[in-house]
Amino acid sequence: MKILLVYTNKNRFLAPPPMGLAMIADSVAGSHEVEFIDFMWEEEPEAKAIRSIREFRPDVIGLSLRILDDQDGRGTQSPIAEIKPFISDVRQISRAPIVLGGTAFTTFPAKILEYMAADYGIAGQGERVFPLLVENIGNGVLDENLPGLVFRKNGQVIANPPVIEGYPTAFTPECSYYDPRPYARTYWPGIVLIKTGCPLRCMYCDSHVTAGKKVELRSPEIIVSELEYQVKTLDTRVFHLADPCFNTTLDYAKTVLEAIIRSGLRMAAMTTLRPDNFDDELFVLMKRAGIMFVSLGADTLSQTMLDNYQKGFPIGQVEQCCRALQKHGIGYMLECVFGGPGETKQTVEESLAFLSKVKPTLTLLYAGLRILPETDLYRIAVEEGIVQDRSELLFPRYYFSRDTGADWLHGRIDTYNKRYGYRNSRMVLLFMRRKIRLWLRR
Repeated sequence: MKILLVYTNKNRFLAPPPMGLAMIADSVAGSHEVEFIDFMWEEEPEAKAIRSIREFRPDVIGLSLRILDDQDGRGTQSPIAEIKPFISDVRQISRAPIVLGGTAFTTFPAKILEYMAADYGIAGQGERVFPLLVENIGNGVLDENLPGLVFRKNGQVIANPPVIEGYPTAFTPECSYYDPRPYARTYWPGIVLIKTGCPLRCMYCDSHVTAGKKVELRSPEIIVSELEYQVKTLDTRVFHLADPCFNTTLDYAKTVLEAIIRSGLRMAAMTTLRPDNFDDELFVLMKRAGIMFVSLGADTLSQTMLDNYQKGFPIGQVEQCCRALQKHGIGYMLECVFGGPGETKQTVEESLAFLSKVKPTLTLLYAGLRILPETDLYRIAVEEGIVQDRSELLFPRYYFSRDTGADWLHGRIDTYNKRYGYRNSRMVLLFMRRKIRLWLRR
């Protein structure tokens, strides 16, 4: 069978390569003819996809939906709404079944399938289920018990529970399904998964849905083999070590870093940390392994809001972590998402004062919390009458504290950025250091 896979993400913030969809492609490439289209760098991506459908004449079309929206409470764009007309155009020229998947789809599987008028979907991991679904489509007999399968039956949309079981084997395909060259110009062009699952329950986050609750550790040897593959095959030397929180399992994190050091790979990397589970040894190993930058998962810098957001660590530990990162010469980013339950003008000022005290390498400020199902924020939004039902959340709905409101928050963020935005120029110095480091180690 002929299978067309389309990475529909066009949001270039950090511009992650389509590694997940490449895994899907590799799962069927041995038995089927696969064509892969990446919307990220195309000037007219939808037009290219339509031309490919006319010429390739696929039997199955798979669409990967990475993000629901751009998480911007000021003026949100919805890729979901943008993709629907494309699907309508596809229907005009092809009868091939359309299969949806990806992180965004996993958040609203039944609702998105219905809205998009697609034929099937796979929530959660798809590299094992998609080949089975393709076989079912070819045979004309659907196994309705496939994990994560979303389908129609008797006029109803049925969504089977997804299975998220981690990635125990290495992903080192014989070919690159997407062109890696445009990604080489981005912040972190390579991506390697460290572990899946998030046991934490921050008020607004649905990672326990999209990544699973159970932490699944990957073998350090497999992680190193994937890094080596991308260095040697794709000439990628800058990586995002993807992990909900790299240091939630501290001993394991150190074991991974030690394996990278032993490999002798000449690389630079970034990852995500919690500021409450670290020691000097971790940062020494991170530096030796090539990690030059981390995203520090605080999301607020007020003790009141850390408690409200259910982060589980005190503001003092955040400062200790910032100071330790600076001591070891590792750049870091702090994000603040203002406007959650209990936010006041005073708590906003507390966060801004903390930023001025620690002076992170990069600061990103947002107003409004995206309301997602299966979160405590959704429950609060229902109790306060902001939303009535989860069906309202397919398109962006944001929570803004009544004590601040949206307009005041946006204005305060603008004022802060105008005064202190120059501090983010530290990222230029970090990238210069990264370039020099890699040049010296070649």
